Amino acid sequence: MSRYPHMCPKKRLSSGKNGVASVAEPAVKGEAAPPVPIAVGIGGSAGGYEPLEHIFIAIPPDCDLSFVVVMHLPPEGPPLLADLIRRYTTMEVLTAEHGMALRPNTVYTIPPGRELTLSGGRLQLHDLEEWKGKPNHAIDRFFTSLADELGARAITVLLSGFGLDGSEGVRRIKEGGGIVLVQDPETAVNPSMPHNAIVTGAVDIVLPAEEIAHRIAKIARGECLLTQEACLTTTLDEDLHALFAILKARTGHDFSSYKRNTVLRRIERRMAVNEAGGLKKYLAILDQSPLEAQALCQELLIGVTNFFRDPEAFELLQREIIPRLFAGRDPEDPVRIWHACCATGEEVYSVAMLIREHLEKENLQARVQIFATDIDEAAVAQARAGLYTDDIGPEVGEERQKNFFTRSDGRWQVTKQLREMIVFAHHSIIKDPPFSRLDLLVC
Repeated sequence: MSRYPHMCPKKRLSSGKNGVASVAEPAVKGEAAPPVPIAVGIGGSAGGYEPLEHIFIAIPPDCDLSFVVVMHLPPEGPPLLADLIRRYTTMEVLTAEHGMALRPNTVYTIPPGRELTLSGGRLQLHDLEEWKGKPNHAIDRFFTSLADELGARAITVLLSGFGLDGSEGVRRIKEGGGIVLVQDPETAVNPSMPHNAIVTGAVDIVLPAEEIAHRIAKIARGECLLTQEACLTTTLDEDLHALFAILKARTGHDFSSYKRNTVLRRIERRMAVNEAGGLKKYLAILDQSPLEAQALCQELLIGVTNFFRDPEAFELLQREIIPRLFAGRDPEDPVRIWHACCATGEEVYSVAMLIREHLEKENLQARVQIFATDIDEAAVAQARAGLYTDDIGPEVGEERQKNFFTRSDGRWQVTKQLREMIVFAHHSIIKDPPFSRLDLLVC
């Protein structure tokens, strides 16, 4: 029996100019990197080496995937990770060097004492000094760069390990349309990292380590070379209409006005997760499974947000809008603000910080009522808790991080004073009545 019972195609063709298929050639260091079909980022820490063995023994060597392995390594140790993985696979295994282009059917490993990101199809090495004073979140940083670089063509796998590393990275992968697999915490030597990733709600598939390779191979084989429209026997509009009807019946939400390309990308992700070879097959799964309808609903509700996400808008708010809201106002007359589509809360907390800073600067006693709403109940719950990862530092700045956040269970939590300024609620701007008597609407 073959070592790889579920072989991938020997050659994976990519759509070339004028629709002609072409085979991607390996890049020479220093030349422009070719497009990377799909890249698989694997992260782990304590207890993660045995799962690596399970994955690389079983993964077919011809799936045209690039693998990048990021483990927590002693900074002064020898580069032994590549040697370890070579025992389990016939693929080429390399210790990553700065500027290396990702090639298919190749494994790249992080060197000791360095961190990795991906930019322009090439690996970038960073000295640990760049992150001095911050937790070792090498997995988060690589997964985030993978999401920014490849979007829906990224797959990530998070294995056994201590701490929170990987949790922010899988959230960014999910936002970008990639697929997130996590080792089942019950099978992990150290379940902390897998468990914390699952809690984010961004994980698509939870499996024992022995089953992860098989699922990656299925995802790789399932990538269709045809356009979405070419795979359909009915029209795309007809199938989307049926899909929206199922979603509305199952979840109460109407997504028919969402951008078509966004909807298709999210559907393709769920098709890959469910191993559905076409939209018709996926519609059957969706119709039969209330859980899948909820999963697709959550997929479509994913919002991209950060603290002070649009700097120019927040500067205008700070310089002109907020002073006008409080100028000459009776202290007993509350300023009422509605922040619609607040997602996980970063931007509404940013508004609250600016208001608090203005009140303290002008020595004002004023009442403020901020209503923050979103259709995504899970996002609202996360916003209400006000818990965020270590990567918020560059977004909020050192001074605001000190003034408006405290440490809680290894994360940064918005202070109680700031949280109490905001009332979070589940709300649909399409179905539910709007808030009234507003001084400011943010969306």
